[in-house]
Parts: sequence; structure tokens; C-alpha cells
Amino acid sequence: MNAMNAPERTSWLVAALLLVAAGATAQEAQPVQVINLPEVQRVEGDVRIEEPVPHSRFHRIIDVTVPPGALESTVDLVEERTLDVSGFTEVSLSLLVVTGDLLSREGTVGAWLVPAEERVSLVLDQYAEAMFPLAVETTVTPGTGLRQFGSEPTRHAIAFPRYRVLFFNDSAKAVTVSLFAYLTN
Repeated sequence: MNAMNAPERTSWLVAALLLVAAGATAQEAQPVQVINLPEVQRVEGDVRIEEPVPHSRFHRIIDVTVPPGALESTVDLVEERTLDVSGFTEVSLSLLVVTGDLLSREGTVGAWLVPAEERVSLVLDQYAEAMFPLAVETTVTPGTGLRQFGSEPTRHAIAFPRYRVLFFNDSAKAVTVSLFAYLTN
């Protein structure tokens, strides 16, 4: 048997490491090319931000009376106003529905945010088709004893700077709705 003692093993290990290190330093230097990208936007002079840049905004549309109607008819939609969402990338929508009386049948109550663009509005008004809607809705149910109903929050990507806010109600009675819109970046 060829047994090495500890000092012999250490000597062989040091010799092997020296050979490996010598081989690594013998390699030639590799050429490297550095590319500096052109300036994207030049800023000169003083730069000031007068007020904090908003990262979120909260909108409320409170206590809108929505009579019953057919979802297939744009005449039955209740348009409240136009919501300016420019500068934001997402919106979370929540809906609160209050019924004045007990309901006689189940129905769906909701809100559509439809882009406030001429061509999109034309399709909605002439063909009763909501293009690119951001929607939130809830089901109102009779026999529960409840007069308040809430939706699950819905989150949407924002694709247009302004949206028309339209409410619908296909239950048998008029309801009062409140829409909460939380805009974020």
C-alpha cells in the first residue's frame, strides 16, 4: 500500500493548487467593448415639484337612485357622470346597494365604467353593446330580510383616460347605489 502521511498530502495539495493557479494566470486578456447609451432626456436648470405626486385617489358616487330596467336596453341605464382616471393604471371598484322595500324577486345591480370615447359611445348608444367595460355587480336576493347588499371588490387595468359611469338594475324595484372607486398606480 502506498500510504501518505499528512505532511506529504499537504505538499501534493499545495503543488496541485500552484499548477492550477499558474494555468489561470497564463490566459490572455480578453478584449471588452463598453457602449455608453445616448442621453435619453436632458434636464437643465432647476427642477421643482410643487406638490406631492399622487399615487392614489379615491372617488365616491353616493346615493344614486336606479329604477328597474332591462340590461339589454341602454335606455334603462342610469348615467351618473364621467370619471377622470388619467395618470392611474388600476382601479378597484366596490358597490353598495340599498333597497327601500323588501324585494319580490332576485336581480342584478351593478355599474359599468365604459370608456368616454366617441366610437365606444356610439356603439353603446346605437347597438346597446358596452365595449371595454370595467364592471362591478352584486345580486340582490329576496327572502333574506336584508336591505343592503355589497359587491366583492373588483380590480381592473385602466386603458382609457376617462370613463362614463353607468348603473343598471334588473330587479323588480328601484334601488339606491353607491360606487367606490380607488385609483392606484
